[in-house]
Amino acid sequence: MKYLLDTDVVSQYTKPSPNARVDAWMQRTDDSDLYISSITFAELWYGVGLLPSGKRRKELEDWIEDDLSLQFYNRVVSFDLDVAKRYGSLMARAKKNGHNPNAMDVLIAATAVANGMVVATLNRKDFEPLGVALVEF
Repeated sequence: MKYLLDTDVVSQYTKPSPNARVDAWMQRTDDSDLYISSITFAELWYGVGLLPSGKRRKELEDWIEDDLSLQFYNRVVSFDLDVAKRYGSLMARAKKNGHNPNAMDVLIAATAVANGMVVATLNRKDFEPLGVALVEF
């Protein structure tokens, strides 16, 4: 099974005390089954861009540019026309059902659906209305 990591799961790598459930799941899951969306990289760069200049910002920039990019080399799933189509369907269905999801979450969900992946997220409430398969932490 292939898993698409949501940004909140990827960000656990940067915490001194990562979520224990996520950490345990990551330990028992083969790295070759873990993927990141280009959308997650966009969210990470956005978050770093909001930080003031300084040591923490530099550490995170280096982590994204070097460590994360290397760790997920050849396992970054990009936005393409199939993802765009899935995004439109998921967003429209959510809106018709009275939900107002975050566009970035829907893009990550659409990426997973288009590529036959399960989303690994700590934000279940944001993804459940989209009807995508989710990891049980």
